[in-house]
Amino acid sequence: MTTTDAAASGPGEQGRLQLLAELDVLDTPADPVLDGLVRCASRLLGYPIALVSLIDEHRQWFKARHGLPLGETPREFAFCAHAILGEGLFEVPDASTDPRFAQNPLVTGDPHIRAYAGMPLTVAGQRIGTLCLIDRQPRQLQGDQADLLADIAKAVAHWFESRREHLELQAERVRSSDRLALLEKLAEQAPGMLFQYRVDARGDAHFSYVSPQVRELFALDPDAVRDDMRPFLQRAHPDDREGLRAVLSAAATDTAPWRHEFRIELPGGGLGWRSVRAAPVRQRDGTMLWHGFVADITEQAEVEQLRLDKQAAEQASREKSAFLSRVSHELRTPLNAMLGFTQLLQIDTDEPLTPPQRERVDHAHRAAQLLLGLINDVLDISRIEHGARQLALQPLSVHELIAGCLPMVAQMAAQAGVLLAFSAAEGGPDIVVEGERRALEQVLLNLLSNGVKYNRRGGTLAVALRADARSVWIDVRDQGAGLDATQRARLFQPFERLGAEHTQVEGSGLGLVISRQLVDAMGGEITVASTPGQGSRFTVRLRRVDTLPAAAAAAAVRHAVLASPLRADGEEITVLYIEDDPVNALLVQEALRSRPHWRVVHAADGCSGLALAQALQPTVVLTDINLPGLSGQAVVQALRRDPAIRRTVCIALSADAMDEQVVDAMRAGFDDYWTKPLDVKTLPERIEAWLDRGDSRLAELGALEA
Repeated sequence: MTTTDAAASGPGEQGRLQLLAELDVLDTPADPVLDGLVRCASRLLGYPIALVSLIDEHRQWFKARHGLPLGETPREFAFCAHAILGEGLFEVPDASTDPRFAQNPLVTGDPHIRAYAGMPLTVAGQRIGTLCLIDRQPRQLQGDQADLLADIAKAVAHWFESRREHLELQAERVRSSDRLALLEKLAEQAPGMLFQYRVDARGDAHFSYVSPQVRELFALDPDAVRDDMRPFLQRAHPDDREGLRAVLSAAATDTAPWRHEFRIELPGGGLGWRSVRAAPVRQRDGTMLWHGFVADITEQAEVEQLRLDKQAAEQASREKSAFLSRVSHELRTPLNAMLGFTQLLQIDTDEPLTPPQRERVDHAHRAAQLLLGLINDVLDISRIEHGARQLALQPLSVHELIAGCLPMVAQMAAQAGVLLAFSAAEGGPDIVVEGERRALEQVLLNLLSNGVKYNRRGGTLAVALRADARSVWIDVRDQGAGLDATQRARLFQPFERLGAEHTQVEGSGLGLVISRQLVDAMGGEITVASTPGQGSRFTVRLRRVDTLPAAAAAAAVRHAVLASPLRADGEEITVLYIEDDPVNALLVQEALRSRPHWRVVHAADGCSGLALAQALQPTVVLTDINLPGLSGQAVVQALRRDPAIRRTVCIALSADAMDEQVVDAMRAGFDDYWTKPLDVKTLPERIEAWLDRGDSRLAELGALEA
């Protein structure tokens, strides 16, 4: 029996051919969706040839093809004619040894088929063709590859189902034209205006039908608006006219139902509210046909407006907070991998990069750092403007803060050839200001980094601290080009870089804006004095307070006291990292390879992480916050309740960077909170600092009790 005879004898052959004809798809142009699916199948499964093959009475015709120039072949030679006889995968591992196909011209000649795998395409219960893979070498699908091929075949079949439904809708529209007269009579009884709005492929739009109720709702004649939309738009209130015009313009491309409410001005005076709803149907010629209904909602709008305004304000506030949190998390997570792995490449001594490779990696790392800086700046300015960042003011040693920030810019200054100098006022270590530590550190680091970037090579960046009984001033003076009066007036505008965007000096133009807002929130002020050619001096003024209270002193004790170390030098320690993202897990494991006596254990969810912590009693637990099953906060709370592992150092590693998220984590029992992206170069040292600190949590409790 030939291939054709075999296929023709299959059940339902006549119905299958009938459906194929009704689809009206044979000998039609290529479709980008199907072309994309066959490319996807080829690349994912590793076969050089992938086809969407349709089997008609005498041939197999390829609706989509990748890797094969042929457009069709005789049905009698078609492997796919066999595949459509079954419901599942039809596979030929080596056609040259298969008696059914060994002498097939497609095997003995071009394209020299050796391996074949075909999945039938079932549409409306009929197998009309296949999604098939072909290789010129013997092979067979492995593992879950058959399931993947089946999933892609379902997507291809869905395309044909959609086409069938579309053709049925068109036929229904033809039938519905016979009912138009009845619709006209029904429209006269409707409690609003029915309309049909047509947008052709060129974008030209008009009302093809408007019911008589347009007279009541808009005081217009139906004939006046069918071919000319201007009278309809002119009825809209001036403040709502552009919105209505935008909605109608968008109807040229939108494919989703829409609703719009707007005010109108009536000829006799007064305002009214109208609600319009419409749903689309796309025609075969590209025309978009909208069927809609307009109702008078004047009374409801004037009952509802106050309630809606209140709800909108509350919803906007919630959405802003959710947006800030989502942006921070979703952008920081991929940046963690980008920055981390480029750092690992930079510091890899086992397989060091060549100079050209290092230069390219340095470019990628620098670009990722710039993106992170811009994300941080935009999030900071948004949080401050919308009140999402509430500063928790407390007494702070300003001398300690400056001394802590200067080393952070020391390497940057050395590379730029800038000398750092710090002069403190009399009694400097005892000078205390009211502020928030993170916010004030952010302000100081911004001013210091700007002082380095905009300085001259060989110049000095001088930091001076002065105070009186009520105020403290921090002066940051550079020896750069200076600013004129016009530049000083534009200095604190968002994204304003005063021409530096045309130089190699990197920045976003948001740092000073954020710094001023943070200083204002701490009850201080920031000013600038500058002369062209003589550098610039930025001054931060803050409120002075008498002394550190007991709680702050105890916190200082926590950082100063060295309790018994958690491990002796060279002793093996266990670091447990709980992280559901395998890329982040790999990054931390690679970053800690430089410590051979450290045992790094990974858990992919909170439950298994907690179980490992209880079994291994690790020295350090690093954990993400958003974990499947049990959250990072729940894990650390459970650890703090377990006497056997209560001394374990617990550090949060999270892409969540909102202030309230950090506060919640610290309240849950974390020793520290490190925000992604991580600096993998310093990650081992940061962990060692906590190891050297010993049982800091117990030391802090003891200090507070004393």
